[in-house]
Amino acid sequence: MKPLLSIVIPSNNKTALIDEAISSIINDLGWSLDCELCISDNSKGDETGTLIRTKYTSSSQIVYRRSLDAPSLDENVNMAISMASGEYVWIFGDDDLIEENFLAELIIYLKSSSPDIVILNSSSFHEQGQVEASRHVLDRLKVYGPDDDDLFLADHGGYMTYVPCILIRKRLWEKFFRPEKIGTFFAHIDTVCRSKIGHTAHYLPNLAIKMRIGMQTWTGKHFEIWNINFPAVIWALDNYSSQAKQSVIRRYPLKSLKGILASRAYGRFNFKVFNLVLLPAENSSLIVKVLGFLISVIPRTIVKLLFIFYILTFRNEHTVSFSPKLALFNLRGRK
Repeated sequence: MKPLLSIVIPSNNKTALIDEAISSIINDLGWSLDCELCISDNSKGDETGTLIRTKYTSSSQIVYRRSLDAPSLDENVNMAISMASGEYVWIFGDDDLIEENFLAELIIYLKSSSPDIVILNSSSFHEQGQVEASRHVLDRLKVYGPDDDDLFLADHGGYMTYVPCILIRKRLWEKFFRPEKIGTFFAHIDTVCRSKIGHTAHYLPNLAIKMRIGMQTWTGKHFEIWNINFPAVIWALDNYSSQAKQSVIRRYPLKSLKGILASRAYGRFNFKVFNLVLLPAENSSLIVKVLGFLISVIPRTIVKLLFIFYILTFRNEHTVSFSPKLALFNLRGRK
């Protein structure tokens, strides 16, 4: 009998953490024959493979593949989904944990409501403790009908950059995944938004995932990914209005000094990034590049303190696109 839900993990060099992730899933009260776990591992070493072979091979519900032929995040996500046999696939982070007892609740919901797409809520934590009790500002169940595409994008376009919030029918993923989006780091958003057209999507406010902060593998390219790749993916979406896209991300973020200042405060923009990304950017202006140069050489500590003051004074409200608790944690760093 095929499972209803395949939890798929695209894994990359996090053996100890994926061990915790797997344990949290298979020890959940909802783990049953309705579930399977598929792990696509593109790590450089074989530590994760050794872990699976020595600790988890006794379970026929855990499927493992060494996926050196899927080196990027986009490819590894797609590879993990291709391994699944369930009707639904839930993309799960190799460093995250499932909320206790959520799996049973989820299985019941899938059987009773038959959604095409589900966006799952999460909390965030660090070794020092919880950072956000809820990462998403929405606190109630929302069902988006076949004609609610703009509302869906406006509500979740930014949040879906966090890949593990996505649960989708496998047949929709296979139909709408586009290989040409590989390398953007956001092929999953393109796939989900294209799948949404003519289909239903549900948002579940109950906490599903504990997101571990600070484990992104693409931190070194953060400025380029968020200011070039992300808006390119969002603004290339068909059948969505410009207003909905604008609510997620500006068409050309590199025309905005505010975003560049924020990136400097977070430590994601410096003179090297200025030379590699901002200076050659076509969709920017001379004045922004000149001021961007000055921002790149200002001591980060000064910009960081100013940005912390700005958040505490003017942006202390949690919105669909911004979490002050997460922002302040990232700015202040470990205590």
